[in-house]
Amino acid sequence: MFKKLTLRAKLLIVGISVAFLPAFFSFVLIYVKAGKLHRVAERGSRQLSIVAMDQTARDVCNMFEMVHDSLKNTADNKDADPREQEIMAVLRKIIINIRLGKTGYVAVMQCSGPRQGTYIISKDGVRDGENVWDVRDAFGKHFIQEICVGARTSNSGEIVEFRYHWKNPDDPAPRLKISRCIYFKPWDWVIGVGAYEDDFLNTSNLIRDIGNRGLVIVFCIGMITLPLSGAVWFVISGRLASRIDQTMAWLRENADELSEKNRLLEEKEKKLAAEILERERIQQIVEKSLAELEETHAILREHQSQLIQSEKMASLGQLAAGVAHEINNPVGFVMSNFSTLTGYVNTMKELLALHGALADAIRTGDDNRRQSLLNQICQLEAKEDLSYILKDIDSLLKESLDGANRVREIVQDLKTFVRLDEAEIKEAGINEELETTLNLIWNELKYKCEIRKKYGPLPPLRCHPGQLNQVFMNLLVNAAQAIPEKGVITIETSATNENISVKILDTGGGIPPENIPMLFTPFFTTKPVGKGTGLGLSISYGIVKKHGGSIQVESIQGKGTTFTVLLPRCGVREGGFSDPPPPLAKGLFLEKNAVTRK
Repeated sequence: MFKKLTLRAKLLIVGISVAFLPAFFSFVLIYVKAGKLHRVAERGSRQLSIVAMDQTARDVCNMFEMVHDSLKNTADNKDADPREQEIMAVLRKIIINIRLGKTGYVAVMQCSGPRQGTYIISKDGVRDGENVWDVRDAFGKHFIQEICVGARTSNSGEIVEFRYHWKNPDDPAPRLKISRCIYFKPWDWVIGVGAYEDDFLNTSNLIRDIGNRGLVIVFCIGMITLPLSGAVWFVISGRLASRIDQTMAWLRENADELSEKNRLLEEKEKKLAAEILERERIQQIVEKSLAELEETHAILREHQSQLIQSEKMASLGQLAAGVAHEINNPVGFVMSNFSTLTGYVNTMKELLALHGALADAIRTGDDNRRQSLLNQICQLEAKEDLSYILKDIDSLLKESLDGANRVREIVQDLKTFVRLDEAEIKEAGINEELETTLNLIWNELKYKCEIRKKYGPLPPLRCHPGQLNQVFMNLLVNAAQAIPEKGVITIETSATNENISVKILDTGGGIPPENIPMLFTPFFTTKPVGKGTGLGLSISYGIVKKHGGSIQVESIQGKGTTFTVLLPRCGVREGGFSDPPPPLAKGLFLEKNAVTRK
């Protein structure tokens, strides 16, 4: 029957089929792919959430391990207990502020002993110290006991997962909650990172909604374009049929010539096919090599990120130790003053009690008792030296207020400094940031360094203040460590029309010329094993490059070293900046002829 149709009718049928069938199969393919994408997104979001929870638990465990090691090394120090309390307060604040998704948080609990099942750190800190050992979930399971027992029996560093159903007052039904736990053996604590499972599915649900909307749009477009394509193809088929008839007539007249040309064309096609196969083979080799290179690069970037984070945590630990020492001094004399004030208050209470009894004796007219009380008051005033107490109270209160203000200043400087990873760009004064850094690392400098400040007037700079504080801390600590016994560190700041300059000069032993080209290379250090990672200057270099600036070094052996940080006066553009290139050997060495090299 199809053979009996005219050429135009055949073309019209074929055209409509060609327009309809791809649209139909495209719709089916999109529907299948949307379902597959939803399943992949669900698995991916769940896996990514589990990885984030595990990494958070390990990071918190690593922080406790660092604090435990630091406190163990200072166990014989009489100031260890105040220092422990200060460090634990800082860590508690950090852990309370950790959030994963909408409902994820970190909690720390005692595993065994008299306080087993007691919150050490709870969500938002509202249940700290509460014992939840006998708490059951929505189905009556003692999940707290299961978590504590399971964590204690796990291997060191192993992440253990627990699942239970919990119903909040606002929830219509219990929700499945996942807790990824790790056991910290030195303090018998279990660290748990918990979140509701339905939070993992938000991304996959969003992708499913987008896929469903796409299917509706594709279907509507198909229903609109199919009639239009049929009408267009009806017109085209008429013209195409006429052209085909003319072509067939011409082909019948030139069959032999076309046969020879067809043979030549087939030979060319074979050669072209062979070339395509060879190119495909070469392309596969190149793609395989590129994939291996990208995988290696990803591993290197991951390791670099871990090492940089380790360096930041080491800096924070060193900073916390110094701050604890600085806070301990004013706290010590404040406690001493309060001890003295306690004795004075007891004396005043005793004196007021005698004066009260004297007033009663005067009202009742008891002369003997009145005279006896007067004698006791005079004896007490003479014994305790009341005039000295009244004078000393003012002095003690003033000293205590000064000490409390010093602690407040140190805490405020610490809050300003620990903004190492803030993403917000803001205006900051470089001189003020230098003062903040000096206050926090003063314990590292005061015993061997004299600080000379030559601050020039500077305009506000758009920057990441916390990151620049990290640079200043690394340079100042390195300068102090370069001074063998006693020396001077000079800080100079100035501004030109293009740059803001910060110079840090020390009177240490200088840098050997063979080490100059390696200063900013990652992992290069001349310090003993365990004293440095070789990442301080490398990280500082990266931060300054991100701000569009540069670091220059001048060193004269036996006299000292000068680090100059140049920052563009225009500051950082809104929106951040990309990663800097790997640090190359940058610096200069000065000998007797003072030859410099940037």
